[in-house]
Amino acid sequence: MRAILLVTGALAKVQGVIPELSAPAIHRASLENRIEPKARAKATSHNGVSVPALIDRFRAELQAPKPAQYVPWGATSQYTIDTALVPHLRQAPADALAFATRADHI
Repeated sequence: MRAILLVTGALAKVQGVIPELSAPAIHRASLENRIEPKARAKATSHNGVSVPALIDRFRAELQAPKPAQYVPWGATSQYTIDTALVPHLRQAPADALAFATRADHI
């Protein structure tokens, strides 16, 4: 879930379509925010995906109506999930190799 917030913040920063003062506020909040999984569990089970509930909580915790209206701007739930997954996929081969070569695994 942390990766989804980071994607949201990075998009706000680089898209160039969010107002000048709102984009940095969204990006900064995405780096600092820690949303508890329990806070969005019910909405996630209702929607079937985690992004809408996470974004709703993120908007609420921004405590700034102007920037909050731009979260997310131009990104679908699927795009956000896919993009957030990429860093984990990059790390997966190294993790698998480390596990496979552990002495207690052999």
